Amino acid sequence: MENTLTNFLQDQDFVFKLLERTTDGFFAVDENWIVVYWNHAAESILGKAKEDVVGKSLWESFPDAQGQDYFRYYVKALQEQAPCDFEAYYPARDVWTKVHVNPFKNGLSVFFKNINDQKKAEQEIRLLSLIAKESLDAVSLLDLNGDITWVNNTFSKITGYTLEEAVGSKHSALMFSPETDLADVAGMHQNFLQKLPFSGEIQAYTKSKEVIWLSMFGQPMYNEDGEVDRFFLIQSNITEKKILQLELEEQQRLLTTATIKAQERERAEISRELHDNVNQVLTSIKLYTELCIDDPVQNAPLMTRSVGLLQSCISEIRTLSKRLSAPSLGNIQIKDSIRELVEHIAATQVFEVVLDADITTQVPISEELHLAIYRIVQEQLTNILKYAHATLVTIFFDLVDNELMVKISDNGKGFKQGQKSGGIGLSNMATRAKSLGGSFSVNSSPGLGCVIIAMFPLG
Repeated sequence: MENTLTNFLQDQDFVFKLLERTTDGFFAVDENWIVVYWNHAAESILGKAKEDVVGKSLWESFPDAQGQDYFRYYVKALQEQAPCDFEAYYPARDVWTKVHVNPFKNGLSVFFKNINDQKKAEQEIRLLSLIAKESLDAVSLLDLNGDITWVNNTFSKITGYTLEEAVGSKHSALMFSPETDLADVAGMHQNFLQKLPFSGEIQAYTKSKEVIWLSMFGQPMYNEDGEVDRFFLIQSNITEKKILQLELEEQQRLLTTATIKAQERERAEISRELHDNVNQVLTSIKLYTELCIDDPVQNAPLMTRSVGLLQSCISEIRTLSKRLSAPSLGNIQIKDSIRELVEHIAATQVFEVVLDADITTQVPISEELHLAIYRIVQEQLTNILKYAHATLVTIFFDLVDNELMVKISDNGKGFKQGQKSGGIGLSNMATRAKSLGGSFSVNSSPGLGCVIIAMFPLG
């Protein structure tokens, strides 16, 4: 008898030690709801020390619990002598608990644990699901084989595939088109296999075989064990943006091609001028010089003619040099650099030039703006010289609403706007103005000359 009692007490002591070491809360009550046991984890989770609870009524220690799920489940389990499991929130401790109730003849034993982290994760998943469902971007869930397990409404709108059609299909088989660049996909696929985030752009197919562009971002998702078990994939429709980008690249390519062609034409023209003018003159000078060597006295007039031809060569080379190089601005005012340019053009005696640039002495002009204006004036004077057949050109500077206006007009033959031309002069002038935050306009009609206006913000 003594051995049996000793063994029983030893067994009880062993059980109590286990209950104190467990991370789950545990308590027991008798049929009158008097607490007979309260372990350390219960103290921590519910904030009541053992000495404040044991020997007292459970409802006396926790009066606020009587109107909650705890009370209803405990009473039912005791009355029906049936175990039960439930989850409940205890506001006084701001804690969610998962509870297992096991009745015995004279009371209840209750195991419970803090599941706040689980509830927080569930809330985040619900919020994420709501965001994904209502997102303006297409959202998909993929398993680790790349099979679709869920898509939102926007995915269906963009691709044409319903949820039922998409689920179970491989994302790549459903979306990739013959135009999809596998090089763009390779990096994303490698990260997917390594369970890492990935992003990129691909050309894809809709259900109706329409080609679209998608910006993709994939994020791995983790299960309760901290292991990646699926991917959350966001896909933005960037088709319009991509088309504009491709059009811009094509325009840039055409502009670059036109610029190169213009440069080649100018080089060819300079080559012809060097060959037809300078080279011919130098050949004549060489001949005259050889004759003078043979008979200096008799051929003295040839020497004078050679000097004149040399001066002509110098002028021709200076002209070519000015066309090729930017002006040396230094501290020179824009009024003076434009006047020098006008005087050079006026020397051709093809047309008269009237310059009014007095306003430029009253405003600060940066070197960058100075060069842009110089090039625009130079370009337009060259255009007029080549094509306009004008007799009068006016260059007028003015200050309009804190913007410097450059207006160049001529009385030449004009042209029909909108017609394509072989050159890029007007385009170059517009680009120069816009690069400094300004604007550029052209007004011309056949027989009515041409007016260009460039506006540049100051300050």
